[in-house]
Amino acid sequence: MKILVTGGRSFIGRPLFTRLLKGNYSVVIGTSDKSNVSNCINRHESIYLNLFDEDSIRNVISVHKPNVIVFLASVRGDGSHVTKPILDANCVGLNSVMEACVSVGIRPKIIFSSSMGVYNYDRPEYLPVDEKHPLTAYDFYGLTKIIGEQLCDFYSNHYDFSTYILRIPGVFGKGKNKGLIYNCLKYAGTEKIITIPKKLFIRDFISVDDVVLALYNLVDYSGDSNVFNIGSGTGVSLQDIVKLSEEITGEKIQISYDNSIVESSFYLDITKASDAINFIPTEFKKSLSDFWHSI
Repeated sequence: MKILVTGGRSFIGRPLFTRLLKGNYSVVIGTSDKSNVSNCINRHESIYLNLFDEDSIRNVISVHKPNVIVFLASVRGDGSHVTKPILDANCVGLNSVMEACVSVGIRPKIIFSSSMGVYNYDRPEYLPVDEKHPLTAYDFYGLTKIIGEQLCDFYSNHYDFSTYILRIPGVFGKGKNKGLIYNCLKYAGTEKIITIPKKLFIRDFISVDDVVLALYNLVDYSGDSNVFNIGSGTGVSLQDIVKLSEEITGEKIQISYDNSIVESSFYLDITKASDAINFIPTEFKKSLSDFWHSI
């Protein structure tokens, strides 16, 4: 089986690539960085793939004819009002890939990495949030993920693709050197001050290893096209992240509180993924400990 991974050099793409090779799959990594292009060695190769160039996409699809495409390529944005690069990477590139498959005459399985940003996670209608929860994009990035999901549905319904969507919360782990979790573990025992909300603020987090597990399990999944939440299955407060980090590191963390952030809770129901693709996330504290030992 040949698997094409877009965004294969990304935070999630790198460990997924390693896991797929251990499973004896042939893996093609699509990269826009020509310096990373390499010939096929031990069932894997890196090829030039420009998701903004339809000819580049069609050439890759026609030459390699993948059985599975894992679409990890994504742009989140920098908080500015510039939206076109986000739309192009998250939606136009996905559409061009599936359109190229149609023109070449193949129907690979499509695995699309979506986000908890498709939900308004500041004000969910109920908890835990399941896949039937109304979609109200939190920001423009979330909107592009909703559009990406709709593209998957369109090609599934009209062109007989098998498409699988993973809605992923905040990801932490080896290779991500930013964010609250990283900062708590990295700077425990130092004078660096970590700012957290004063009020209760609960979110869902997942380790990169568990994301890779879900993606890997989907490669051989043969069920109907579907959408799956993946996450820890329980929420954790930012205050508890600080406490757990202190327990793991044995060091005190310097904290300041932001009184302007309102109380908020959001976490995902992962029952569907657990039942269908045997997704069982690692216990949160263990994932934190594993991450700390990698820093």
